[in-house]
Amino acid sequence: MKHNVLLGKAGESHAAQIYQAQGGSVLGRNVRYPGGEIDLIVKERDGTVVFIEVKTRTRTDFGGAEAVTADKIRRLRRAIAAWLREHHVQQIRIDVVEIQSGTVRIFKGVEDGAC
Repeated sequence: MKHNVLLGKAGESHAAQIYQAQGGSVLGRNVRYPGGEIDLIVKERDGTVVFIEVKTRTRTDFGGAEAVTADKIRRLRRAIAAWLREHHVQQIRIDVVEIQSGTVRIFKGVEDGAC
């Protein structure tokens, strides 16, 4: 497996652990639909379903959060819409988790693509 794929999977696992430590439960990982993919889906204690884009980087010259473009958010929204057609939930949120050189930053509520 390629280095970047392994790095991404490790980052997604780390992000899942963070949300689980806060009482969340993982509903899905790497959920694919035509036109988009959701890295991580977590249900928080209050029932909010969080769709999470995880960006893991080993270098600091270009941050992970900056890689989440408006186009990436559009593709993520398409995948979320497909997931929501199969699962009926009331509260949702889109988060971006950036893991860069061992530092974790969580950007909550990035529905409009601003990290």
